[in-house]
Amino acid sequence: MAIEHKGFSHNYIADAADTANYRFVVAATDPLEIADAGAGGVTLGVRTRPSVADTENEVMTIGQIAKLTLGTGGATIGNYLKAGSAGEGIVASADKDWVGAIALETGLDTQVISVLVTGFTLSTT
Repeated sequence: MAIEHKGFSHNYIADAADTANYRFVVAATDPLEIADAGAGGVTLGVRTRPSVADTENEVMTIGQIAKLTLGTGGATIGNYLKAGSAGEGIVASADKDWVGAIALETGLDTQVISVLVTGFTLSTT
């Protein structure tokens, strides 16, 4: 069962509406705004609920336990995760991949799992 540990979450304004839960987000062009991350984006954290344009959204940031929707291939405990094309979590394995989270559970495509939100560049050399 996926859990969240909110601790000190942060609120940011969504730049557009999105009905999907638990996705990686990036900083948008306007100050304190967020957008869904694209493939391999440098992530700010994980959005906790669907977004409505120009309203506040809670974002779990580095060091917090969050829920994240998995993308193609799923994940196993301990996998490093990066943003897929729709902000979903996919396994990061290539040198210089941005790691936005570490899987705390095993899950399949489209399942929601618990993750530790991180932020570092993977080095495989």
